[in-house]
Amino acid sequence: MAGVRDVARAAGVSTATVSRVLSGSADVSDDLRRKVRMAAASLNYRPEKARRGKRSKSAKATAWTGASAAALPAGGAGSMLLFVPDTHAAALHDRSIGYFAYVFSGVMSKVQEYGLSLQLTPYPNGRLADSLETEHLGRLKRGGAKGLLFLFSNHEEDAMLVRAKLPLPWIALNRKLDGAELIVRTDERGGAHLAAKYLIDQGHTRIGVMAGPERYQFFEERVTGLRETLKAAGVKLAPECIARAELSRAGGLEMARKLLALNPRPTVLYATEEEFAAAALDVAAEMGLHIPQDFSLLAFSDFVLGTRRGSAVTAVSIPAFELGYLAVEALVNRSRIAAPMRMETVLQPTLVARQSVAKLKA
Repeated sequence: MAGVRDVARAAGVSTATVSRVLSGSADVSDDLRRKVRMAAASLNYRPEKARRGKRSKSAKATAWTGASAAALPAGGAGSMLLFVPDTHAAALHDRSIGYFAYVFSGVMSKVQEYGLSLQLTPYPNGRLADSLETEHLGRLKRGGAKGLLFLFSNHEEDAMLVRAKLPLPWIALNRKLDGAELIVRTDERGGAHLAAKYLIDQGHTRIGVMAGPERYQFFEERVTGLRETLKAAGVKLAPECIARAELSRAGGLEMARKLLALNPRPTVLYATEEEFAAAALDVAAEMGLHIPQDFSLLAFSDFVLGTRRGSAVTAVSIPAFELGYLAVEALVNRSRIAAPMRMETVLQPTLVARQSVAKLKA
């Protein structure tokens, strides 16, 4: 099993730096934090026992109401069920994609700390309800299941989860749902505010948006936050500068080609997902364009695009590992409590400024 020294060696940092990152210390640069997390995920590093019960210091607020949670002792039988659309199941193990793999790594780390097992439950798109048959979940609960995690459910499925009387505690990761007991999410709208302010400060007013499907809350938050900040600054987001596509390489390529063909061309592309930003880099090479000389690029999420082809991409960095880690912790605590309770943990993204956004002349 990999240890701290192995992570330090893989990340090219000291063991002290690894310890500070994994303990949630704020006294570490974003680039170092990213390197350590990537190394830990690639090695399937299991945090030391001393980390049990700690919460990430990047959490803005954690509010518990109802009965107090009892600590779960280490070890013992039990499981967590992770539900994900079958179209995205492979991404959990593909660190070249980023976000899903790092959430999954956080889930696995906390599951292992508690001595639990993880049951991956892929389901066909639009058929989540078929996997939530009450009698089946009841049997799983009696067999030691502690909770359910939903990684990529859409608006309709989220509403179904809130209405359902599930026999196990559950979390729809990275979503704010009215009526849900447990919420662990990133302030996606706040991250979009950071991105928009940075672009305005760099002189960009013609912004091309590579947006994901409206049926997913986190994509909408990333667009809404951008709109709000631009509007407050008196900057109008041109309708022709907004493109939408499914989360895929093909969708990203289609949007990038459309936006970069506009006349006048947007001075910057705002990619609401890292895979879209990767597609924009490919289309730039295809069209003979250079970043940031011909157009700038800013990505939402920051896992594999820190450096690529000599163009370091400015990004909103999301604490994806912590999302998965804290979600499991919340579910385990909830499983120890008979009375109703509510908990919301909000993690704060950060902006990592690199070389892909040009400062325009006034």
